[in-house]
Amino acid sequence: MGLGYAGQLLAQKELRWDRKTIHKGIKELTSGITCVDNYSAREHYKAEELYKQNLWLQLVIS
Repeated sequence: MGLGYAGQLLAQKELRWDRKTIHKGIKELTSGITCVDNYSAREHYKAEELYKQNLWLQLVIS
């Protein structure tokens, strides 16, 4: 906002924030509307489910 694009780069570098997150936050502040992520709706699999066949093969071979 005050520093513009260079401020976003500085925050990314110094604070290790993602520029997309900074940009989203600035949009929220200027518009007054909260952007809601649907993070909980994303599918997350357990590692055992993703690599079930590889795990089974490793157990059989050993």
